[in-house]
Amino acid sequence: VILGHEPGTQSIGKEDENATNYAQKAFDDARKSDVTSVPVGAGSLKLTVPLFNTLSSEFNVYWSQMKKCNELKSGPEGANKTAENQCVGIGDDYEGYIREELTTVDPEYVIGLGTDVDRLLRGVYDIESLGGTFSREIATGNSESGLRWLTVQGESFKYIPTSYPSRGVPSMTKDQISLDVPNGTTASEHYYQVLADDFVRQVNTGTI
Repeated sequence: VILGHEPGTQSIGKEDENATNYAQKAFDDARKSDVTSVPVGAGSLKLTVPLFNTLSSEFNVYWSQMKKCNELKSGPEGANKTAENQCVGIGDDYEGYIREELTTVDPEYVIGLGTDVDRLLRGVYDIESLGGTFSREIATGNSESGLRWLTVQGESFKYIPTSYPSRGVPSMTKDQISLDVPNGTTASEHYYQVLADDFVRQVNTGTI
């Protein structure tokens, strides 16, 4: 499973024949058996195309997002936080969607894109601590990309946190690894390619 944070730009209230319902698109994308089209033209997510393509060529890959809808631009104070907790299932009062979704899909690995996914996933599951700053610790594994996998208490899947593409490759991540970026590609695209190659190699050799 590859997990993003939330659907794209809000379109509710601006509906016309050319408007995109990003919440609906999020559900439609999650139903796709071939996820390679998910990041194509999808804002900064397009930089993860190497990750989606490489993993899909080797494994069955499922895409979803922690939150299923966009935040309100206006409303009572704290409404978005309450809605976020309810959607994800953080707190005793909320069942949420993500735990049931992952239980149904039953993945061996969950790759989370960014700090928001990490924060929310930790609100639902008891995940091994990174032990330091997110951007640094995600790249402290013993491989070219620094890929690091974490255990999730009571669950059979392993969790791999990584950066979100809109912020590029964080400087703290770069400090941990050496990225020799080829001409014609961005640092982010190269990072996700190296990460994908490391992941495939480690799965196939039983390292992870």
